[in-house]
Amino acid sequence: TLANLSADESYPVELMFQERKAENVKASILRGEMHAYNTFDEPDHVIEETFADVELTERGASFRIPACSVISLEIR
Repeated sequence: TLANLSADESYPVELMFQERKAENVKASILRGEMHAYNTFDEPDHVIEETFADVELTERGASFRIPACSVISLEIR
């Protein structure tokens, strides 16, 4: 799980593995405004979505983490 606490900057991320090559990845993202939160009356300010922008490479995986987001990766 990775978090980007910047309100307006996205950043490139490159993960490198030494012993194995990644074969598949499943990723999800929590996204919302910097101070957003869910309530019972408004439950969709912060939502979980599939994150499909992860590219598997020969050395690992790479992607760009959007501003104000949390990404969860499951890499096999």
